[in-house]
Amino acid sequence: MLRKDTKFNLFFPLSLAVIMGLLAFIGPKILEMKKDHKTEGQQIQENTKLNTQSNSTDISNSETKNTDQKIPDDEFKNWVVVSVKNLEIPIKDPISSEQNTKDFVNQLSDTQISELKNKITNSELPMNERIFSNYALTLYSGADANQILSDLINTKMPDFPNPQPHSEDEVKRGQEYALRYMEVDSLFMRAEDGDNSAKTLLAQIAQNHPDSKIRNYAQRKLQEFHR
Repeated sequence: MLRKDTKFNLFFPLSLAVIMGLLAFIGPKILEMKKDHKTEGQQIQENTKLNTQSNSTDISNSETKNTDQKIPDDEFKNWVVVSVKNLEIPIKDPISSEQNTKDFVNQLSDTQISELKNKITNSELPMNERIFSNYALTLYSGADANQILSDLINTKMPDFPNPQPHSEDEVKRGQEYALRYMEVDSLFMRAEDGDNSAKTLLAQIAQNHPDSKIRNYAQRKLQEFHR
């Protein structure tokens, strides 16, 4: 079972900070990617935070708290657009903001959840749109949530022909890793809360993932259990 309280998840801002920091450097210069994911996050997390607060999230405070009510498609699309635009605005109340996003995403239809998943795996979309979609799905608690996270983690990495230090390919590759680290973090948090399915999937990733960086990251998360 997932936590029933609204404790702010510190793993997600760390991973989001990694991606947002990378994005900030793509235009004027290419950011040199570090090999250690946590070091990257520590370096830029003070300057970049996720803000999912927007006019659209006011809906989560009123009628949409009825879990039997589904979100109309136009409302869903507007929520994504507004939330993406507000990604780089400093957050005022992270606990409330996370809860609002969680309330909203858990009322989406299966089709809408699939649309978020497809956004994450579509490397042609703007990175901000993929970041927000990823963040939203880490807060999703449907019966298929763990499998969705596992599927995303196991999605084949795009090919980057020139991932040299300071290169654009290296930046883009780092963004792809950061998205997957967020998903690993989410499985870890669920497993810490006693979700055996999440722990099993995390262990499978730690043992079998073809990418050594993702495999090693999952192994480190498993070592953190109940420290």
